[in-house]
Amino acid sequence: MGTQRRSRPLIKTYFLLTFLITPALFAADSRDLEQKAYQAYTRRNYPEAIRHYQALQKLRPMDAEIWYNLGVVYHYNKQPQQAITAYRQAIELKTDYFDAYNNLGVVYIETKSWDRAIEVYRFIVRQRTEDPDVWFNLGVCYAQSNMPEKAMDAFRKVLALQPGHPGAQQQLKQLEKKYPRLSPANLEKQDSAHSTEALRLYETGNQFKAQKKWKEAIQAYQKSVQYDPRLSEAHYQLGWIFNQTGNHHAALAALVQAVALVPTHVSAHHQMAISYERLGQHGKALEILNNLLMIRSDYAPALYDLGRLYEESNQPEQAIRVFEQLGKQDKSYSDTLYHLGKLHLQQNNPDLAEAYFHESTRLKPNLVTAWIQLGKMAWQTGQTEKAQEYFNQALKYSPQNPELHYTLASMYFQSSGSESQTRSMTYLNQALNINPTYTDALALRGVLHYNAQRYPQAIQDFQNALRQDSQRADLQRNLGLAQVKTGQAQAAIQAFESYLKLEPNATDRVTIQKLVQELKLVLQKKSSR
Repeated sequence: MGTQRRSRPLIKTYFLLTFLITPALFAADSRDLEQKAYQAYTRRNYPEAIRHYQALQKLRPMDAEIWYNLGVVYHYNKQPQQAITAYRQAIELKTDYFDAYNNLGVVYIETKSWDRAIEVYRFIVRQRTEDPDVWFNLGVCYAQSNMPEKAMDAFRKVLALQPGHPGAQQQLKQLEKKYPRLSPANLEKQDSAHSTEALRLYETGNQFKAQKKWKEAIQAYQKSVQYDPRLSEAHYQLGWIFNQTGNHHAALAALVQAVALVPTHVSAHHQMAISYERLGQHGKALEILNNLLMIRSDYAPALYDLGRLYEESNQPEQAIRVFEQLGKQDKSYSDTLYHLGKLHLQQNNPDLAEAYFHESTRLKPNLVTAWIQLGKMAWQTGQTEKAQEYFNQALKYSPQNPELHYTLASMYFQSSGSESQTRSMTYLNQALNINPTYTDALALRGVLHYNAQRYPQAIQDFQNALRQDSQRADLQRNLGLAQVKTGQAQAAIQAFESYLKLEPNATDRVTIQKLVQELKLVLQKKSSR
């Protein structure tokens, strides 16, 4: 099954346009590289062209045309993944770059990534609604994705725009032969009765959903789309429930159908991004969210998730840009200002970070995480009383938060003096009263017991912590030291050997090895008596 290969001549033409228009705008070294890249391209020496465009990209990283051209030569050099990355970067820099979108769609078709190709061509078709070649490629993708009705609709659209289009006629004829129930005559007879029953089942599904009866709701929605596959909201509700119940692959399948039927379905796009995130495909989730925001740039949930994913992907500048956009739109949305504070703190802008934390607590006094950050910042700058004031605010709103008690314990632990150590122990006890299996709190309390020469209590805490996390090297080391103090030589040797196995490059490896040898000598002397 062929696609309209219009992207190939478009690529060549666009190269010519780029080199006729842009060289005079840049410095001599850039212009020279551009000429070398184009010459290599015309000679079909794509590896050389790639090298030159990579060098150009470093000189002009924000130039969408350079990224586009790099994508083209990757494309010709049969490096589809690199081409995809370059085209995507061009699109991020120039969101209406339709030639980049078109070529991206072709790469996805060539690599049989049908769901991604559909997404790209749906976007293009919203901008170029009268382009028969785009509709044809979209139809091919639908057909390959087992969506015959959508494929047939696309091919009929091609024929409406370009009567006699041979490819569309052939594909439509094959599909009508394979799926006779989808022929126009049969569809007209079935539509009325099926639509009525589909809507009844859809409403039944809504009732089950409101009662959180997920299994029954899924069954109702699935029957609904069997009667009328064009009922986009039933597909969407299926996707939403599958996400809620952790079946993210099934969610994607349903949501792709919903978006295929209604390309501007913002909520379906958002749920698709959630599915990809929960499947660990953060890059794909970012891609979906960016596309969603082209449909509706002010959609706050998508802006928030986009900023959060950029933050989690260690892309602070992009995260700040997105959260600032959301803050201008609605600074009270979720914990947007708190995220901006965290990001600016990571970027070494403490004054700006503090301002964002303060503003977030002003808007939402019960935002415990912001109070904790303010407390930490005050503590680090020696403002002990102010830090305690902030932490008290956090405790006021979350007195049963073990992490907060542990944070306070850690702060006091780092301070000198018996009073600070006593306070640290008090907070650790509170944390462990709330969560007796809190590994970090057990580990720190064990150290406090050890420092106070309460070795049996230290051993007990270290052992309890290891029951929660047996792979923590520091716990094995500290347990061994406490066991040495209580004369448990054999147990200490086992703990130290576990430590060295878990941490083979430990800075104190030589010291621990010597200690193990000394303990073994002690045991030998005892056994020889």
